[in-house]
Amino acid sequence: MAGLRGNPNLKALHKHFYGEVDVVYRVVVNLCTLYVYQPFTTTHLYPVGQGTRCFVAFDHENRRLVLLKDFWNWKYDSEYETYKALECKGVSHVPHALAGEDIAGRFQQTEVLGIKPVHFHLMLDVVGEPLTKCISTHQFAQIISDALQAHYKAYRKAGVLHRDISSGNIIFFKSRGYLIDWERSIKVTGIPPAARTTERTGTWQFMSIKLLEDPDYPHQVRDDLESFFYVMLFMLCIRSLDFDSHAGLPRQ
Repeated sequence: MAGLRGNPNLKALHKHFYGEVDVVYRVVVNLCTLYVYQPFTTTHLYPVGQGTRCFVAFDHENRRLVLLKDFWNWKYDSEYETYKALECKGVSHVPHALAGEDIAGRFQQTEVLGIKPVHFHLMLDVVGEPLTKCISTHQFAQIISDALQAHYKAYRKAGVLHRDISSGNIIFFKSRGYLIDWERSIKVTGIPPAARTTERTGTWQFMSIKLLEDPDYPHQVRDDLESFFYVMLFMLCIRSLDFDSHAGLPRQ
């Protein structure tokens, strides 16, 4: 832990995001020193999943904000390597991975049902806003367009299929969209791959009908595109509810 009293700039920064904070935590990722307070995500509170926590982090050496993702990698390729491969192929509207590594230590590896998850840290250069915070139809359309371009270029130029399109995995920064969370992506060839696991990959409420109906059906690019449609439908529904509440109309 590190005290903030001796660093007024760092204290002001964390006050902007977290309120009055006197103590933060120091995290080192590939020799990069970061300071964080608490995660802004909540999925790690559930007893299932990968325990993913995301932090707004302060990069001390470069005096900038970055994103720190802390999670348990279960059975997929390194998300850090996926980000670097996308960057190498010039895929736009995807954050740049600044650092990433397995966390060393006796208690940073475990075994569940024959699978050996590894605790992992990933550092990204974009701290974006969630899709639900866009303020206009034009901005929303731009964000979705950017995310679709990222998906298309990743598939065509890098041979990578995302496989987890959801409202939580599309963010925006300065009104431009970014497609994030590539931890469940796979490399694809001309032949659709067989399902790699007995359970489905993705966020259930945004998955294609075919994937939900057939457990042996391999995840394909058209399933991701169907998920984009459900993301847009989801946003339409929640914004309609917001409009009704602000207009004083009863929710149907």
